[in-house]
Amino acid sequence: MSPTPPVLTVQSVLADAALVEIVHRAGALACWQVGSLTEALAAVAAECDFIIAQGIEAGEPERRATILLAKVASSSRRRSESG
Repeated sequence: MSPTPPVLTVQSVLADAALVEIVHRAGALACWQVGSLTEALAAVAAECDFIIAQGIEAGEPERRATILLAKVASSSRRRSESG
């Protein structure tokens, strides 16, 4: 079994491709905590390894993680079908 790589988790800012690249060069995974479709798509565009969809479960009354995940999945499908 291979060792689990370290993970850097970022929140409260839009994903930044330059930071993701630094994280990857260091041998770690990049994770972004997101609460909107805009934030999630920025994380995808920055080539984050995975996202955490933050919603009401984390005390964010304006954010709905379940709806966000559905929007991200739908957007990802459209991008893969068109590309």
